[in-house]
Amino acid sequence: MTYRVAVDTGGTFTDVMLLEPSTGRIQTVKVPSTPQNPDQAVVEGVLALGAPLHEITFLGHGTTVAINTLVQRKGVKTGLITTPGFRDVLEIQRTNRPDMYNLFYRKPAPLVPRNLRLEVTERILADGTVQTPLDLAALHQAVETLCAEGITALAICFLNSYINPAHEDAAAAYVRAHFPALAVSVSTEIAREWREYERTSTVALNAYLTPSVRTYLSRLDEEMGSVGYGHHVLITRSDGGLTLSRSAAEQPATMLMSGPAGGVLGAAEYGRVTGFPNLITFDIGGTTCDVSLIKDGEPLRVRDRLVEGYPVLAPFIDIYSIGAGGGTIAWADNASMLRVGPHSAGAQPGPSCYDRGGDFPTVTDAYVLLGMIDPDAFLGGQMPLRRDRAEAVFAKLAAAVEMDLHTCAHGTLTILDHAMTAALRVVSVERGHDPRDFALMAFGGAGALHLGSLARELGIRQGIVPRYPSLFSAWGILAANLRHAYTQTVNRRSDEVDAAQLGGIVDDLRSQGAAQLAADGVGAHDTSFAVSMDMRYLGQEHNVNVPAPDLFSDESLSALIDGFHAAHKQLYTYELRGEPVVITNVRVDAIGVQPTPQIQEWTVRGRAEDAFKGERPALLEVDEGFRPTPVYDRDRLAAGVTLTGPCIVEEATSTTIVRRGQTLTVDRWGNLVVGMGE
Repeated sequence: MTYRVAVDTGGTFTDVMLLEPSTGRIQTVKVPSTPQNPDQAVVEGVLALGAPLHEITFLGHGTTVAINTLVQRKGVKTGLITTPGFRDVLEIQRTNRPDMYNLFYRKPAPLVPRNLRLEVTERILADGTVQTPLDLAALHQAVETLCAEGITALAICFLNSYINPAHEDAAAAYVRAHFPALAVSVSTEIAREWREYERTSTVALNAYLTPSVRTYLSRLDEEMGSVGYGHHVLITRSDGGLTLSRSAAEQPATMLMSGPAGGVLGAAEYGRVTGFPNLITFDIGGTTCDVSLIKDGEPLRVRDRLVEGYPVLAPFIDIYSIGAGGGTIAWADNASMLRVGPHSAGAQPGPSCYDRGGDFPTVTDAYVLLGMIDPDAFLGGQMPLRRDRAEAVFAKLAAAVEMDLHTCAHGTLTILDHAMTAALRVVSVERGHDPRDFALMAFGGAGALHLGSLARELGIRQGIVPRYPSLFSAWGILAANLRHAYTQTVNRRSDEVDAAQLGGIVDDLRSQGAAQLAADGVGAHDTSFAVSMDMRYLGQEHNVNVPAPDLFSDESLSALIDGFHAAHKQLYTYELRGEPVVITNVRVDAIGVQPTPQIQEWTVRGRAEDAFKGERPALLEVDEGFRPTPVYDRDRLAAGVTLTGPCIVEEATSTTIVRRGQTLTVDRWGNLVVGMGE
């Protein structure tokens, strides 16, 4: 017997899922996260499955270590070596104001302070020719100076190295040989493309995070080995691909969205199989709400993004996150107005109703007060909640905002709904997509509680709650493939480059990807590639990424340009056919295909009455107050059964709210399909 296991570490719980490939059987475990030592919860969760460790052949892991280290500014003291004249790139940044109307906006402080940014004699021109050779003696002196300042990580970023990495390669080899204690990050090993500030920011951030992430992954590998696991731990990257832990440890900048990416991957696979290829997804856990869009079965991806104000040149699934989850704290501002978030009670101490020392009113406390979740059935009854504690903290808040207790709790959820609706519009309307053309898929422990209200607000006609919603990111990790991204900057007009030149670049990047996958143990028959190009109109600043064929001809190049015009029109509502088009970057993603979990059809048969658990008072609509609301057991709802709202559908780790005027149908796959009515 062999097993595949996935672990997703969240802010409140660590989710573990075991798949038995031969039978399709799935087993799940949730354990409280251990923020101070995240590996502790991972090991505890895997052991709690009870499966023989030597029979687990795959262990995939979505981790928040990299993003938490950045958010909390707990990275190490880092130095930067760069080209003369470019020491202050991190300080100057860009002249734009991301928050235009905020008079108090301040650019994020550089992760590397000025006294730890030193210049070394060298210069490569824009065409890749060497103007000034690298001065190794000056390099040695600069690194010695930085070490005397106490750095433990070093970033190396030279001008125009994306065209010719010779100086960066030589500098990295020298430092690694003569200063082996330093964690060295090199820009061309992480982001080999143009834009000096963004590339410098990426390598500086990578160096800042590397020691912490390397320590965590090394410790996790060691601890899993000590309990009997005999294979590599695979880490989910921000683009949804898996990579060996030893590779992830050296490139933490590529795993900042490691956890949320798994859920989007799972939604894409689930949607393809069960007939929902176009989805807007939202994942509500304990601390955040992560939203994304899937079109034609594929998640939207971006090739750079701002993370905590810092630009990162790395592939990401296009996920937009806000501080909105079960642990999000409600509070009163100085004007006695009710506010919600972004701060969270997290896993420790957690919401007040957990009775673990939390003393702030949270979203989960509001669920309990309004009857939306059963405090005696939380986590299948393994973790009873204290209603009296929720009442006590909300009573104080209600008095501060001059509301009654339940109106305050309902107002908390309404404010949260509006914040999440705005986030859903970011990934749909602002990306050129009408949300009414998509179904809305909810997962995470709290996602299904908000499905009906969010779909109603956006005018979406259909909502989906998949199986295992509170552990869906773990399910997505089981559906992930190994993935490595390669980029070559071209930056030439399409009429100045021919198909053979582009084809040669693609072939070179494919060869690099194939070699890396082979080193990861992936056979040639399990290797595939996704080719795309960044394109823009001449004079434009921003790129549009367009899928491209593996093999180039004059006809395929023409089709590529047509595809760019169409993509530009969808994003920006116009196209400029006849204007020169610039091909900025060629991108190749090398994919090592892994076994995909088979989705089994739902076998439960019977009537709705067989799943009826009784009624409980719940306040779902503020104008109706508390009313007796039917409650059903999801595990006993048969395929084909339809329920009419308002009603509540419970399972061990999640609850679905069906609101007034809505219906819920169980489809052949066991999805809960919520119809929104007229």
